[in-house]
Amino acid sequence: MLARHATAVTITPLTPAMRRLLALLTLALLLPLPAVQAATITVDSDCSLANAIRSANGSTQTGAQNSCESGDTGADTISLGRDVTLSADTPDITSTITVEGNGRFISGDDQFRIFNATGSSNLTIVNATLRNAISTSEGALLLWRKAAA
Repeated sequence: MLARHATAVTITPLTPAMRRLLALLTLALLLPLPAVQAATITVDSDCSLANAIRSANGSTQTGAQNSCESGDTGADTISLGRDVTLSADTPDITSTITVEGNGRFISGDDQFRIFNATGSSNLTIVNATLRNAISTSEGALLLWRKAAA
């Protein structure tokens, strides 16, 4: 036969300060986390693909078609509102960008590489056709260069 032992447990009531702290911690767990800021930048007659990339990277827009929405601190989306034929190289992608093609195309016009990505950037391309790109070295559609070690 096993002997059973009763153990006495003493419960100390919470002090008012401990109750307030517990209430604040519970409230903090119930509050939603702030959303990471992200922008949708639309390529249209007022915003070129190059300036959309600059905006998403947090850089200054230049040249014509420079009325793009401002990029935010989070991952930004570039939405193609028209087909794009490049007339120059696009700037390096240095941030996290999703290109939402909406069934549109981006053409290198048999003269240009379409995307250059560098460092720890991330590029996602959805529902877009990339065509007619060219490079004298490597990566006609996309060249990804690692960050310097």
